[in-house]
Amino acid sequence: MGAVQRLPQAPRTLSRWAGLAGLLALASLAAPASAWGRQADGPPSAERVASPRAAEVRLTSKTEYYDVSGATLDEVVDRLNGLRLEGPDGPPSQGLTRYHILPEWRPVASGGACRVERLNVKVTITVTLPRWPGVAGRPAEEQQRWSVIEHAIRSHEFGHREIVVAAADDLAARLRDMEARGCGTLGGVVESALHVADGRLRDAHAEFDRQTPSRLSSGGPGR
Repeated sequence: MGAVQRLPQAPRTLSRWAGLAGLLALASLAAPASAWGRQADGPPSAERVASPRAAEVRLTSKTEYYDVSGATLDEVVDRLNGLRLEGPDGPPSQGLTRYHILPEWRPVASGGACRVERLNVKVTITVTLPRWPGVAGRPAEEQQRWSVIEHAIRSHEFGHREIVVAAADDLAARLRDMEARGCGTLGGVVESALHVADGRLRDAHAEFDRQTPSRLSSGGPGR
């Protein structure tokens, strides 16, 4: 139900996404006073939205929708199971969550050491979910089954969202007050921490996807 794909990279960034569950992106070290990533908009409504615990984490989030056509629920489910939201070479996916984590900080030298100061970890998340415009004209039983499917996809995507928020909190805690002998050395230490965080984030998403079936079922007779 999920796969990981590396995206085109900006200088010194790491980014990737996963299928029915999400696009993951961990953007690495930002040089002092620089910013490499921007995204927008407030949190989705009517959802239990995880909030960052770390004061340094700045979160923006939005939810987008795409329409799925079909005269019946079975047709809609067949179309959803054939979708590849990451692109034609990606795995089957019915939902997508794009993440971008961007640390910004300044190295400050003092007493022969160099430490991280003025840390900000900017997190942008966009969740993409299916919408069936024709559902209102279908029998109540189909509407109920669609509601179950829609909720399952939404819950899965927001599970990936929570994984990213937790990863940003953990990254902020690791970078906060990090220091080394010399600012050149500190840059390498931070890069190493980002590499480790990136691997942990990928592993967390992969494990979450392993708990999810790869195909949807309408729940109807013979499905």
